[in-house]
Amino acid sequence: MSQFATHPPLTSAPPSAAFSPPTADQVQSWIQRHPPRARSAWAFRGPLIAIVVLVAMSFAMQSAVIGVLPWLGFVALLIYMGWLARHNRELEMKVSYLQELSAVRQHAPAIRGAWRLLPQVIRMHELHGRVLAIMAYNLDQVRAYDAAILTYDYLVDKLPTGHPGSIQLRLQRSVAQLANHQLVDADDNLRRLRGSVEEIGDVVLSGAYRMAVLLQAVRTNHFQEAVDEADDLTEALRPLGIDAGYGHALLALSCWRLCEQGQEDVRSRAEASWRRATLLLSPERLAWRFVELADLRLAGLPPEPRPIG
Repeated sequence: MSQFATHPPLTSAPPSAAFSPPTADQVQSWIQRHPPRARSAWAFRGPLIAIVVLVAMSFAMQSAVIGVLPWLGFVALLIYMGWLARHNRELEMKVSYLQELSAVRQHAPAIRGAWRLLPQVIRMHELHGRVLAIMAYNLDQVRAYDAAILTYDYLVDKLPTGHPGSIQLRLQRSVAQLANHQLVDADDNLRRLRGSVEEIGDVVLSGAYRMAVLLQAVRTNHFQEAVDEADDLTEALRPLGIDAGYGHALLALSCWRLCEQGQEDVRSRAEASWRRATLLLSPERLAWRFVELADLRLAGLPPEPRPIG
């Protein structure tokens, strides 16, 4: 854990203006330089062969002095295996720490940590995938959409289509595509995902899908459609935790756009949704994630004073 000991405390903070995320070309080059690699067969066979040789030597040695050598070999082998186990545990702890940084929105340290850690986990396929998923998520959150989409594409290609992890990554990629104005690609992905999400029945995936569809309606100016399909939105978004605030804010924006078109009957719903959104996330963070939400701040809708995130 010493590599990350100087990171700031685990508290939620907006992305630093001084942080410059890697470009899509830089990310692609880094992934190509550090792809997952199969462990050498000797990594598994070597210790077994060494044990067999040392046992044979212990029986073959007649001299008491020389007979100590196999036992010294056993000790050396145990020390090496213990070091290897500790090394692997430390790598897992570092990946878990990066996930904690992501959860509290320390996006810049999480990206830097994932970038440095990738070369160290190329022989551990599961950790390699987790590190890239962390990088993709945080690149998405700092609006480096091209780099995030490229990383999502790489990960999606490595997983079976119906795998829950693949569905989650494809949903995150769709949101990044919508935020990046790649509306055709996002629409195609969301249509393909609908059946898979319904089949799995996972409430978190269902909530993420609902928010992606809501963002799609906002980005394509289908505000009436977003409002008409939002009757059960609060329950649908609840499994997302404080990230549900983004969905409530997008609904508030849809209602507000209809108000601007003369539908005053949805003004109270706009205010209620915005209040619910800002109870979970600050107006600054909402506007950072989806720039059009800044219009609601300018509209003067009353936010809650102390959001959670």
